[in-house]
Amino acid sequence: VHIPYADDRITNLFHRIPLYRKVNESSRKWVIMELAEGKVPAENIERKKYGFATNFQIVGV
Repeated sequence: VHIPYADDRITNLFHRIPLYRKVNESSRKWVIMELAEGKVPAENIERKKYGFATNFQIVGV
């Protein structure tokens, strides 16, 4: 399982950005989306949120 924002370089970068620059009324992750533009396919940036399966969901226990 890959946790997208667990990379130290990413977390260190976002710790240096002031809160008022990170928060937007329409999207809490707009900074990430702006940075991803042109580097990540648009369908990945614009898609709806979804979770990932846990062991419980996979095994059905």
